[in-house]
Amino acid sequence: MPARTDGLLDPRPLAELLRLGSLVTPVFEDAAVRAAVVATDLASGEAVVIDRGDTTSALLASSAFPGVFPPVEFGGTRLIDVGVAADIPVLQAEALGADECYVSRNRTQVVEPSKYGSFGRLEGSHSGRVRRS
Repeated sequence: MPARTDGLLDPRPLAELLRLGSLVTPVFEDAAVRAAVVATDLASGEAVVIDRGDTTSALLASSAFPGVFPPVEFGGTRLIDVGVAADIPVLQAEALGADECYVSRNRTQVVEPSKYGSFGRLEGSHSGRVRRS
């Protein structure tokens, strides 16, 4: 992982915490349950679903808030924070076959089902569960 070049903070301490703290399985393929992370392609602005390979890099990419953490190179693509392309990536979860999504939010927002596929209305400022309608 390269040193800080285009972000305020160096992501290496967070990467070490994830790797050494056993918070995540090293690769998605070894996870006990199917898991995926969503990030944003810096060049296109499109959401990118990552469900293979290094989980630490995927988590760093998904949380690489522009200007704070540098983009993360993953699979030949520079990736940044998921919120740029998909504030609540339930459409991506639905495409992977999810029937329920557990969402943690840091601000209050009410969204309509049309924005998030067949998942119902989501309200609240903390956390909740979204189910298919």
